Amino acid sequence: MRKWLSGCAVVILIALIGASFFGWKQLPAWLSSHLSEKMGVAASIQTMTLAPSGLGVYELVINSPKGCILPRAFTAKEIKVDAPLTKYLRQDVVIDEVVLQDVYMGLELTSTTNSQGNWSVIMDNLNRSLQENPSSRKVLIKQLTVRNLQIDLVFRQGNRQVKRLKPIPVMSFQNVSSETGLPLDQLTRIITSEILKEVFSLNNLTGILKNFLQAPQTSKLSPLYNSIKSFFSCEEP
Repeated sequence: MRKWLSGCAVVILIALIGASFFGWKQLPAWLSSHLSEKMGVAASIQTMTLAPSGLGVYELVINSPKGCILPRAFTAKEIKVDAPLTKYLRQDVVIDEVVLQDVYMGLELTSTTNSQGNWSVIMDNLNRSLQENPSSRKVLIKQLTVRNLQIDLVFRQGNRQVKRLKPIPVMSFQNVSSETGLPLDQLTRIITSEILKEVFSLNNLTGILKNFLQAPQTSKLSPLYNSIKSFFSCEEP
């Protein structure tokens, strides 16, 4: 799963405007509500910091959809976005570095041959939101780093036992970008998708995605099919 969060032109501008109207302390609640709406699941941010050199997000929590075995889909203790505020005012937003520290990912799949699960729902919701709010702006992250990633994996079919996968000390990505949707949503998509894709690759789960993409499409599955294909960049054989 290929292509999370914060700091882009719209986010910064809204943060500055919001600070003058209802206070900086209310911004985490606003962003939490925004993410919840876009992803279709409960999301929360404990606090944020803003400096000339960049943005900080702390205690990000993304829940799994209702009815899932795993209560959490994603958490990050700290997210640092390194980009001077002036960069957010440009047509194409270039972020020097995004660092996620102490990250957890809950990966719930239907079976070893069916990739539908908590993340397919979340990414499909996000993809639909991006299509409904197109933008000509491009977001580029020069360096994306994830440190201390813990992963839980569970299959809905079978014994439904949660397996803690081997921790990943560091994951690094260079020059990842998105050209669809508002900057905040683009950044969310970029980070999420890149982490998911790498997790699947490192744990030999890419076959699940390939099997799904080889299956005949139906009108019911087509939107999800296209969402997964675009996010994971898997090519049909």
